Amino acid sequence: MLVKDRSELKKYVEYPCVDLGIGDGYFWGKKLPENVVGVDLEPKLKGVIKWDITRGLPFRKKQFKTCVATEVFEHIPPEKRDYLIEEIKRVTSSIVIITVPDKKDERNFPKDNPDHPHNKNPDWLFTKEEFIKLIKKFSNLYDYFDIENQYYKGYGAVIWLE
Repeated sequence: MLVKDRSELKKYVEYPCVDLGIGDGYFWGKKLPENVVGVDLEPKLKGVIKWDITRGLPFRKKQFKTCVATEVFEHIPPEKRDYLIEEIKRVTSSIVIITVPDKKDERNFPKDNPDHPHNKNPDWLFTKEEFIKLIKKFSNLYDYFDIENQYYKGYGAVIWLE
């Protein structure tokens, strides 16, 4: 299925929810909603927890119904991804929503910003096949989405935990 923007996947969220790498809150209309706990290495929104998610997640088992991680996994070193997946599964009871940029699309590599993480670590981005391998580490129950607009091309998934 094709969607034009990752925020279209918001309709699948069940609360309470944790948003890992919430950034400026784009997924939520640039604000932190009630029943959403935001986590980011460099918080930009008031109320967001400053935390390095590669060190584990500071939450109780099954504390959240949904975990959102949009545009996050391409910033995680490949050798730390499996640990993060296990942590997400530990703190989430029902749904995981993930999006990543397409490794092969030039729109995802800002030409005016050589220090952008996508330019520094281009191999950390995903092809469609690599993304599907990633989401199957969570569960075999998922809906896959192509995401594309004039500025961006990537992939998304709504994953139901087994």
